[in-house]
Amino acid sequence: MRSKYIQRYEEIVDKLIKKSFPVLKNEEIEICERKMEYRGMAEFWPWRKRIIISTRVRRYRYEKVVGILVHELSHFEMNKKKGFLWYLIVWVLTHYSKRLQYKIEWETDMIIIRKGYGRYILFCKKNQTEKQRKGYMPIRVVGRLMKDFKEERI
Repeated sequence: MRSKYIQRYEEIVDKLIKKSFPVLKNEEIEICERKMEYRGMAEFWPWRKRIIISTRVRRYRYEKVVGILVHELSHFEMNKKKGFLWYLIVWVLTHYSKRLQYKIEWETDMIIIRKGYGRYILFCKKNQTEKQRKGYMPIRVVGRLMKDFKEERI
């Protein structure tokens, strides 16, 4: 039996896909929980797409959970549009290049902002340590860019 937390995450993911991620409409995305350092992580393989959520997320506000899930779905959308070979090459290279890893995370944040979910990633960025923020788009930049796109609510 799935936990109430997994059910909550699945409901949010379903809403987000229907509203803003049509390219993922026919994808089966598994959601699971694990004790881990990161709040969320996406696995994108031809045979499985999975979002792994930290058990710490259970106590997060709704807006912050949406921010985490929209971030992971944005990775899936980017990977699906660019293809599995691109993903595989980037996956290997980001283990050796922090600069490339940061570029991918900025690109992911831009997808989120363009879709109108910038406010949700702001919830995620609040209370982050300097180490957690490194490589991601700064709050002031997100806030500035959000003004150019229609805001969505879920």
